[in-house]
Amino acid sequence: MEKTGIHQLIDTVISELNITWLKTQLTELRELKEKDAVESQNGGWVGLSDIASLGNGEFLMLERDNQGTADAAIKRLYRFDINGLVEGNTVTKTLVRDLISEGDLTAAGGAINEKIEGLAVMLNNSVYIVNDNDGVDGSNGETQLINLGQSILD
Repeated sequence: MEKTGIHQLIDTVISELNITWLKTQLTELRELKEKDAVESQNGGWVGLSDIASLGNGEFLMLERDNQGTADAAIKRLYRFDINGLVEGNTVTKTLVRDLISEGDLTAAGGAINEKIEGLAVMLNNSVYIVNDNDGVDGSNGETQLINLGQSILD
């Protein structure tokens, strides 16, 4: 399988790191995401779309399935911390926000987009997500930049 998007980013970060245990953790995180259980009634896959640094060894990651509208089941933000990790430890993720159940993806009155792919944390701790629906059959091609606010990181 050809590596694209987040897999290329993770591979780039891994290849440039000099810390063996962190390389191992990022590799395991990538592999773990490829093996997560599918929750959509329509099947599909679950993957890691983006990772953003929060500073001081903490990260925010965007996880999603490849389903849209009523079939969408996983569009979530998780936080993980690499501080104190030593060889043999495992990175543990903590749910920050379920974007579907919180209504973040339907607030504009439309359907849930399939490809929630971008994540950014601003200097004031506001968190933004963006979709990319290019090339998806039946999509109106709409792109949404959604401000989730600052409080989700508190």
